[in-house]
Amino acid sequence: IANRRAFDRAIEEARGRATVLIIDTDKFKQINDTRGHAAGDAALCAIAAALGAQVREEDLIARLGGDEFGALLPGIGSATGAEVARRMVRAVRDLPDCPATVSIGVADGPALELAKTLIRADAAMYQVKRSGGDGVEVCGPGAAVRAA
Repeated sequence: IANRRAFDRAIEEARGRATVLIIDTDKFKQINDTRGHAAGDAALCAIAAALGAQVREEDLIARLGGDEFGALLPGIGSATGAEVARRMVRAVRDLPDCPATVSIGVADGPALELAKTLIRADAAMYQVKRSGGDGVEVCGPGAAVRAA
């Protein structure tokens, strides 16, 4: 998958409307602490593959750093973005022998405001984390609304 630099470049070069997902892995420290860093690396690879299997070819999945990922879904709104995010949550839950789950924040906006959209998606992701993780939060232009 892409790295943070590629994700930031895609945000800057986006045209039209897009949905942004900020994805944080829940329980990742537990994997590293109990199974070791090699198991943590394997889990990250499996999570990345599970996330990537849920998007279209024109979408971008990137590892932003540590156990955090981002997705840029051009040309779709937050309702469709939320459905993609829910599929991602289920796909990670279904990974064999992996206790990790994901918390996903979803926000959409016009290309010229994707930097702000990214901030809103991040805030929505933290709302999921505060609620226990393993879910999706959609952030509209105003306030975040629980989606799953």
